[in-house]
Amino acid sequence: MLHETLTRLLRNVKGAEWAMVVGLDGVLLDACGSPAASCSETVAAEYALLYRACQRVVTETAVGIPQSFAMTTDRSKVLIQTLGPECFLLMSLDSDQPSGRARFEIARARVLLERDLV
Repeated sequence: MLHETLTRLLRNVKGAEWAMVVGLDGVLLDACGSPAASCSETVAAEYALLYRACQRVVTETAVGIPQSFAMTTDRSKVLIQTLGPECFLLMSLDSDQPSGRARFEIARARVLLERDLV
């Protein structure tokens, strides 16, 4: 079911390149699409490091519980969404695409993904 939800997410977001569900330990749980110039497992592991670092900053500064992060580069946008205490969603968009629709679709998919991860 994870794969079906990720496939629907990519289909519903213009400019979406790939999406994956990753455990906090960096293990790739499922993916749809493929990150350019890298294997999915490497991307998952590297973004898990970033996610955990962001979690530490949020915790140490006592600003709340992390829900989502976004990173924009000259070639893409990567949206990171918490999916419960043990994993998160990564989604990449073309850099020229607005991220509003992606955030909306991620919020819709989050309910299904969290249910499937229990």
